[in-house]
Amino acid sequence: MAHQLVQRMFSWRGYQPGSALPAMENHCGTLVICAPDTVMGTLSISADRPGQLLSVEKTFGEEVRALREAGHRLCEFTRLAVEAVAHPKELLGSLFHGAYRFAERVHGAGTVLVEVNPRHVRFYERLLGFKVLSDVRLNERVQAPAVLLALDLAWGLREMERLGGQPDAATRERSFYPYFLSAAQEVKVLHGAWDAA
Repeated sequence: MAHQLVQRMFSWRGYQPGSALPAMENHCGTLVICAPDTVMGTLSISADRPGQLLSVEKTFGEEVRALREAGHRLCEFTRLAVEAVAHPKELLGSLFHGAYRFAERVHGAGTVLVEVNPRHVRFYERLLGFKVLSDVRLNERVQAPAVLLALDLAWGLREMERLGGQPDAATRERSFYPYFLSAAQEVKVLHGAWDAA
């Protein structure tokens, strides 16, 4: 169901059908938010492993190699898709919250990479704190323009812990982190007891 959601959302955006989802790697974890009988959102996290390329390397190989050589512990977020729902910001915030924790605790990552369409750069840069690392290039897998961005995960985690669960602060802070989970909500998710409704 997550695969179908990603394919549908990517096709709707005009990306090459069938090319948005490369084969799942053994170093990839996928987060899914579900309602009864449907997937509401999904996001995958891949760690950097010797002998295995990150998806972003196919378009931004030089930049990724430079980060490795500088000692960055890398991971990437891919295959983000969210259904049209009543509270899309909270849904997206929950996915990113889970992905940050997964990247930190499972992969031990320090830097998160994302490859996004140029029209989404402003959101990642201004509201999540990602930094632009490249010019615009063609992602041949999806036949669409792409930009490489990076996040200092430690900084992102601090913002998540400072602002998570406070959606009313989003305008004042000019940040998306208020839509992440609060500490109490995170505990409930970890124990399988959280109902977003």
